[in-house]
This record gives sequence, structure tokens and C-alpha cells, in this order.
Amino acid sequence: MSTCAGWVGPLEREALFSRADIFALSSRNDGLPMSVLEAMGRGLPVIATPVGGLPELIEDGVNGLLVPPSDPQALMRAIFELADDQERREALGCAARETILACYSAAVVLPALQNVYATVSKKTALGAAAPG
Repeated sequence: MSTCAGWVGPLEREALFSRADIFALSSRNDGLPMSVLEAMGRGLPVIATPVGGLPELIEDGVNGLLVPPSDPQALMRAIFELADDQERREALGCAARETILACYSAAVVLPALQNVYATVSKKTALGAAAPG
């Protein structure tokens, strides 16, 4: 059974992710969609379009599948390909989760963010101490 849920809240999102075998997002224009990051973090194989920051996140055939925007036939082929191949779904899903853990987990992002704040704070302090 396939479902196109549209916009959902956090509780329904978690319920949908827990029942999903594949996550697909067919965008013509996007930045770096949180929904893709969340799906990959849950270990779902992702099918997306190479728009915005997605080609930097998803390596086609390694940690997800990329299909051309506005190409419903390519999207359909990718969905059927993964629907028919559990081993491939699992491999892409595992690689997707590893990508998120390596690049976007709190253990990676928080120290980087702390360094940014420390650098800005130091520059601000130096600027405030400079004679005017």
C-alpha cells in the first residue's frame, strides 16, 4: 500500500517513518529538506531529485537514488526498483544512516557550532576592545 500523507506533525511523522520502506521526495526546487535528513537518519532509502543541496548529500546508488526533476517515469522506476529489492533498500538505508551520523549528528554538528560561536565571540571581544 502506498501513502501520500502531505504535511504531518511530529507524532504522525514518526508513525509514518516507522511503517515506511522507502522515502521519496520529488522536488523541482529545494534547499536541504529536513524530511530527507530525517528519513536518512531513520535508515530509510531515499529517492530524491538532484536540486538544491541534495546532490551534496545523496550519492546516487550509494546512500540513495537521484532521479531527474519533473520525470515521473524515472521516479516510478526508482520506486519499483527499490520495492522489488529488499537487499538494495537495506543497503541504501544503512548507507543513508551512516551519512547522517558522520555529517549531521549532534556529535558532529554541536562541536562545529561551538567553534563558530567561540570564533565570533572572540572577534566580537577583540572588536569591542579596539580603540575607537
